[in-house]
Amino acid sequence: QYFKQATLRDESGDVIKNAEGKIMRPDIIVEYPDKRKVIIDSKVSLTSYVELTSAVEQTDQERALKKLMISIRKHIEELSDKKYPEYGSELDFVMMFIPVEGAYIAALQTDHNLWADAYKKNVLLIGPTNIIAALRIIADMWEKDKQSKNAEEIAKRGGYLYEKFVGFIKSLEDVGSHLDKSKKSYDKAISQLSDGQGNLIKQADDLKNLGIKYNRSKQVSSKFVNSIDDSKNLPENEE
Repeated sequence: QYFKQATLRDESGDVIKNAEGKIMRPDIIVEYPDKRKVIIDSKVSLTSYVELTSAVEQTDQERALKKLMISIRKHIEELSDKKYPEYGSELDFVMMFIPVEGAYIAALQTDHNLWADAYKKNVLLIGPTNIIAALRIIADMWEKDKQSKNAEEIAKRGGYLYEKFVGFIKSLEDVGSHLDKSKKSYDKAISQLSDGQGNLIKQADDLKNLGIKYNRSKQVSSKFVNSIDDSKNLPENEE
């Protein structure tokens, strides 16, 4: 994303001022995915380039070209002197935009060291053609950053889902263990009711036959007794 004529602010949101106490307000600020910012400046004077294109005599052309080079180098120094990187680690370098492609090409062809000298001062010379390429690269970086964040979120949610799945399996194992213990307790209780000479069902039945007094409506369920008998008659599981 980018901001036009935005006031530079520090990480706390306070306005950044230069050494003279003036507010710093670049033409355009482009923000990278990692929060670094690139400043685009387009204030270079191209009056001398107009003179160059309208000049007929070679001497006039040479004079205009010399003025153009002086103007461009002067602006490089001015941008470098603003020392944008010193006001925040997120300010990487300054793009000095020369809006006329012819002026940009003429400057680079005239002075082969111009681009490298500017770069050493954290100033990147760009024209109409390569500014589009630069902005596309930044846009691609945004898209890749978005995809990277999506991948991180997918990995995070995948890890969370796996942890939940492991917890579910553990709970399921606990349920199975408790069911197994409950089955053993149930079988033990049934054994106490029905197995052996002194089992509870036989003793209760003997007491009834001895003539104890009890509410006739209170009877052991024949269905329950039959189910116990049936379970005792089941064949044992083969090993």
